[in-house]
Amino acid sequence: MAATATLHRVTGVCINLHPKSGPNWSRAQVQMETGDKSWVTGKFGIELGEVVDAECTYNEKFRSYDMIKLVDSGDGKISNLVVTLKLIEILDGVGQVKARRLADKFPELYETLISDPQSIADACGASLESVVEVQHDLETQRSALTRITKLTEMGYPHHLAKRIALSETAYPVAIKSPYAAIKHVAGLGWVIADEIGRKNGVKLDDAERIAAGIEYFYRLKVSGNGHTRVHVNSLFGQADGLCQLLGTTQDKVSPTLNITLIPLGEGWYTSDFNRKNAETISTFFLGK
Repeated sequence: MAATATLHRVTGVCINLHPKSGPNWSRAQVQMETGDKSWVTGKFGIELGEVVDAECTYNEKFRSYDMIKLVDSGDGKISNLVVTLKLIEILDGVGQVKARRLADKFPELYETLISDPQSIADACGASLESVVEVQHDLETQRSALTRITKLTEMGYPHHLAKRIALSETAYPVAIKSPYAAIKHVAGLGWVIADEIGRKNGVKLDDAERIAAGIEYFYRLKVSGNGHTRVHVNSLFGQADGLCQLLGTTQDKVSPTLNITLIPLGEGWYTSDFNRKNAETISTFFLGK
């Protein structure tokens, strides 16, 4: 049995990106609190100036870190490097030297900034209002990091987790149910949502899962082919039908089918969106 690889906590700010980096994969050069610079590679999207906080293994061959998972400081801390960079960005007259002196004077710089912003203002000769602006920015940043961590631990891809974390509407829905989040998050479809749901213990015959699968099947197999209605035989009588998609039996799917889609009679179904058009076609062809 192979020995478990040693995990290293890498926290810092992205200062450079590999040209092939994108929303699903990045190779980022990170400047850490010590001033050291290292490359971190993983299935995550990152932008220049953004905080990277991750558990990694060290890759001896490439002399860089491979990300295992993104994390945040569970004790509520943000590294002094992040704070000093934000101070430099927002406060007039505060450069690298003065920011470093602040970090030396206040070893727990983030905690001091949150609990006693006036002392930071006095130490660097800035107004309390501008220091409070830094405080608010960092609190927002840490909240986003915490949310992203929770979402990625559930199984959401990092680029979607970042988008969801910034939405007060989508975040609580995504935490509660990846299937419900499909309608709130662009780029989150049935396939990804089902991977997340199954990872988090959702059963095959869960009604919400089945409803999301039915809607996906209808968009893919019916609307996607230019149709507005579908017969029950097409839903269940084909090798690539609903039961195969959902991994369960027709008797488990049928009760949810009659709620998710709209019955037109004689085994025909449509979606709410296509109902009027489907009823017109039904009237024309079936004489009803």
